[in-house]
Amino acid sequence: MKANSTIYDVIVIGGGLAGLITVLELKQHNIHVLLIEKSSYPFHRVCGEYISNEVKNWMSQNDYIPRIDYSNITELLLTSPSGKEIKTQLDLGGFGISRYSLDYHLYALAKSKGVEIIENEEINSISKNNK
Repeated sequence: MKANSTIYDVIVIGGGLAGLITVLELKQHNIHVLLIEKSSYPFHRVCGEYISNEVKNWMSQNDYIPRIDYSNITELLLTSPSGKEIKTQLDLGGFGISRYSLDYHLYALAKSKGVEIIENEEINSISKNNK
């Protein structure tokens, strides 16, 4: 990555769900933030696509959920390779949403709010300069 003279209050490395929401929240507090992501948006992830309903209202109020159809999830079903099943109700429930769509929505929202984002840059080390 080319060195520049810009000074940031916070640099977030990794633009997944946590990194994207972190930069959006920091930006709301007028914190000068940079996000560095090793891939370029949009991209697919291998991970769960379940979000608990305990954060649904907060995410909706902040426009963090794209306006697309998503699945409501009220129970958990575990199966073993032999076919045994365990089923249980989820107290709070949640929703299933494509991380491709969710991450891209958060990325576009961050860009629209003026968050600086560097894509296709992998960070291999971090050092502290005591100046």
